[in-house]
Amino acid sequence: MYKTRPIEVAIDVPSGHIVCANDLRFAYPIPDEEDFAQSVNGPLWQKTVTEAYAKVGLLHGYVGNSCPNIYKHGNTIIIGNPLYNETDSIECDIPGNKAGSITTDLWWYSVADRDDFIQLIKSSDKDVDKEMSSLDAIIKVQPGRYVLKHYYPHFGHTAQKYELFATLQRSDKKIKPHNLPDEGIAAMLSSRFEHLSYVCVEADKDKYDEMSKDASLIFKYYQIMMHWKFPDLGDIFSHPKFTGDELLNHELVIQRATTERDIAVNDQLAHNKSMEEHAERLSKMSPEEREAHDKGMKDMFEELLKEIDGG
Repeated sequence: MYKTRPIEVAIDVPSGHIVCANDLRFAYPIPDEEDFAQSVNGPLWQKTVTEAYAKVGLLHGYVGNSCPNIYKHGNTIIIGNPLYNETDSIECDIPGNKAGSITTDLWWYSVADRDDFIQLIKSSDKDVDKEMSSLDAIIKVQPGRYVLKHYYPHFGHTAQKYELFATLQRSDKKIKPHNLPDEGIAAMLSSRFEHLSYVCVEADKDKYDEMSKDASLIFKYYQIMMHWKFPDLGDIFSHPKFTGDELLNHELVIQRATTERDIAVNDQLAHNKSMEEHAERLSKMSPEEREAHDKGMKDMFEELLKEIDGG
């Protein structure tokens, strides 16, 4: 059974200081984010972005419009927010000393080594003093390699009652690859089917209400939007659905995608035949019959519009 777990990435912090802000991407260029997999709101895209920035020295994680706080608790940096009750009083606080908070105009956080960041500013066209003064926090830590565990909103469950987005700890542990159920699915389908124009893996919209209560359920319910282009039929869409476990079985994915494609093609053929038969019936009508037919259609649409407008 597929189980969620946090994204893990690491950077070196030789300076013994980390800088924290909303958006430091200007100093850490990567390939165009628009070329990354799937939807900006999906876990695969968020994971891909986080991993790509870590490779160039930036810890960059999605937190929504949350303006999270940053705490230092022993040797651990915590990014999160306290739990508040109905009277806006803190019901469950985050342990440690608060070191700052991150504005989230971008809905992401950025964390990097201080000296590395300064050198990258110098190599850009920006002013070092101005950029350093605009940071949300600079935190002193022990020099070394730091591993980020990012949880929000899809990546693993935590026991804490407060809102935990991520933790950062000094560690030499080896990071295990983190593969999501839909990783490689789009490429696999595109390579197996002729006439397949576009593939997008997304959350099963029929399960949105359930997922809103537990964001990690996005790993349980998936819908693949498949856009086909057939020379004789034109554009056709099919939407096979899977659980996260089912997506790991590529032969099952191929079988269900084939079945859903065939259903969509047969529906389109039936629709085309119905339209041809209707056109033939219209062509055989007398002028009086055609006039009565058109008036009936007009009356039907007017009644439908009245129902839509509430009478």
